[in-house]
Amino acid sequence: MKVALCPSDPLPPLPFPIVDLNARVLAELGPSSYAAVVGGDESDTATGISGSGQGAGVFFRNSAIGLAQIIDGSSQTILIAERPWTYVQGTWVGVVSHGLTRRGPDNRCPQTGAMSYPAATLVQAHCHLINTDTDPDGGLDDCSSRHPGGANFLFADGSVHFLKNILRDVGKRPDGSTIYDPASLRFQSLATRAGGEVLSADSF
Repeated sequence: MKVALCPSDPLPPLPFPIVDLNARVLAELGPSSYAAVVGGDESDTATGISGSGQGAGVFFRNSAIGLAQIIDGSSQTILIAERPWTYVQGTWVGVVSHGLTRRGPDNRCPQTGAMSYPAATLVQAHCHLINTDTDPDGGLDDCSSRHPGGANFLFADGSVHFLKNILRDVGKRPDGSTIYDPASLRFQSLATRAGGEVLSADSF
């Protein structure tokens, strides 16, 4: 579907194979340059929050979130993120049980990191980093684009905003918890449907 492909994501609109851990082809699906947002870094694309399968955002496994449940406000909540197929081999079709989300041919993260992610990441991303080139998980669960300087995001009110790159975290604390860049904290706030955060329109 051409509507699921960004013109800056240079691939032909052809089906691609979804494989399992044994490299067995499970299905061939249409590619996508976009992913549904499950939440911020608290919401893992594969397992949700603490293994619950649910996310703090609008889209997660078996989600039935309606507009009335987006209490942070539709203009303050991201629904869809850019994530080019050439960086992460995602689809618009849906999750394939036991399938893997694999790196695209132009993925810029270190090859020493993750080469694949669980099936849910075929259609989901979380708002943590934008266009990272250092993430040890290959940036497979993050947002990205082929545009210089940032990526586009669809909000629940139907508006689209271009948000600037957030390439990496500040570091780690002695207990192993992440020290987030302030821009990442704002970005993560925009991914929750009911986090209670208050952001001014000029802060993103």
